[in-house]
Formats: sequence, C-alpha cells, structure tokens
Amino acid sequence: MSEKSFWRDVAVVAGHELSEALRSRRVLILAMLYVGGAVAGTAIFIDVLEGIEASLAQAVGVSDAGGAGALTSGVMATPEFLDLMTKLIRDRDLARELTTLPPVALFYGWLALTFSPVLVILTASETISQELAHGAIRFSLLRTDRLAFSVGKLLGQYLMLMTAVSAGALGVWVTGYFGMPLFQAADTALWLALLSVRAWVFAFAYLGLAIGLSHLTRSVPISRALGLLAMLVIGGLWGLAKSDWAQERAPQLADAALTLLPRAHLLDLWRPTLLDRAPATLMLFALGVGYFALGFRFRERRDV
Repeated sequence: MSEKSFWRDVAVVAGHELSEALRSRRVLILAMLYVGGAVAGTAIFIDVLEGIEASLAQAVGVSDAGGAGALTSGVMATPEFLDLMTKLIRDRDLARELTTLPPVALFYGWLALTFSPVLVILTASETISQELAHGAIRFSLLRTDRLAFSVGKLLGQYLMLMTAVSAGALGVWVTGYFGMPLFQAADTALWLALLSVRAWVFAFAYLGLAIGLSHLTRSVPISRALGLLAMLVIGGLWGLAKSDWAQERAPQLADAALTLLPRAHLLDLWRPTLLDRAPATLMLFALGVGYFALGFRFRERRDV
C-alpha cells in the first residue's frame, strides 16, 4: 500500500469511527461527561472560593469581598501563596508562573490533566476488542490493511477526546462568566485553550495505552479491566520510582522507569515556554505511539 493510500484509509476509518460515535451518541455521552464534570467542579470551586474570600474579608475587616474572584488575585500574588505552591510542586519558578494564571483556568487545567486519562481508559479500552468480539473487523480488513485500520481507530478516538476536552473548557468558561463578578474573560479563554491542548497531549499517552491493550483480547470486559489495571500499575510504579527508597537504592533504574511513565512528564506540561514543554510533549506522544505499537504488534499476525 502506498503512503497516500495508507493515510486515505486512516482518514476513512477515523471518519467512520466519528460517525459511528455520533450515531450511537457515544461522543455526546463523552462530551457530557467532560462538560458535566467540569461545570460541576467549577461551580463547587467558585462556591469554595466565595467562602474563602468572605472569611478573608471578615478577617481583614472588609465588609464585602465582592464575590468570587475579588480577592483571589491579590492572595495569589502574595509571597505566602507562592511559598505554598512551591512546597506543592517543588519548583519555585514554575510556582511563580502558575500564580499568574486566572483561577478558573488553573482549576480546569488541574481537572483536565488529572481526570482525562481515567475517562480515556474507560471509553477507549474497548475500541479494538469490540470489533474483534463482533467479527466486524473482518469486513473492514477486506478494504484496508490492519495498520491503517488501527491507526484510524486511534485517530478517531483522539478527535473525540479533543472535542470533549474543548467542550469541557467551554463549559467552564461559561460557568465562570456567569458565576464570578470579577471574571477575566479574555485571559481565562486564552488559558483554557492552552491548557486544553496540554490535556490533549497528556491524554494521548493513555489513549495509546488503552487502544494498545484493546488489541490483546476479544473480550470487551477484559479489555476494560486491563485498562483500569494498567492505570493502577502505572500509578503504583510512578509512586515507587519517585519514593526516597527507590531513589536512594537504585536511582538510575528509578529514573529510567520514570521516563516510561506518563505521570512523570505531567509537571513539565505546566511550564510557560514551548521550549521547556517540548521534551515532555515529544515523550508523551512517543509513549502513546509505543504503547499502541506493542498492542498492535501482538495482534498483527494473529487471527481476527
């Protein structure tokens, strides 16, 4: 198959994946999960922010804090808040940069980067196993090869993920616009867009993992279980490799293990310049492709 034919088939498979998701309302359910979770989380965040600011206003003798957002920017600019952020992320320069972000954008960035991998595993881990279980893949492979089919499925799922994360960001912006009297509309919109792109990058590693695992079995429940188990294993390995015990006894092995785990590259996605984020971005895409390739390789020469 020529390169042109390959990418044409990938586009056809991805388009079919999207149209099938729209027909079955799967993409709408995915978007609703992102939007519903993001809006609910933001509403709670604004309520908590109002409570904190009201307490702060009372403590300093101000009669009215002015609603959520009125005092937050001032608090985030204080040395005490910078010290707190530095303790949390152990990087003062990065902490200083994060304190300049609009509060709602900072919250959504944390929300998207934390929960997108979970939703990806839950929704994408059956992508290939479902086709194998129903036998529908045999009809598709009469018209294209296995690699184009699998890459098309990966691309289709990634486009759905990008749509859902963007919809969540829009829901957060609308919630902040109507829920916060002092809302930085333009700055928040810009940062929500930038952080959504970073969430796409981070989630791609887990999407590659989910679809890679879905090549391993014909059973949809087993592929889902494998996805969840893989997330637990990756989280456990990350915690172990980051621990003082591992860093003291086998630092080189621990660092090598961290390189292969998506979670280890998360903090670098928050860095302000593209040059600083580039190594993490490239590594996360490489991990996603690598996880996907391992699963595809397992299924490549087996009966479908």
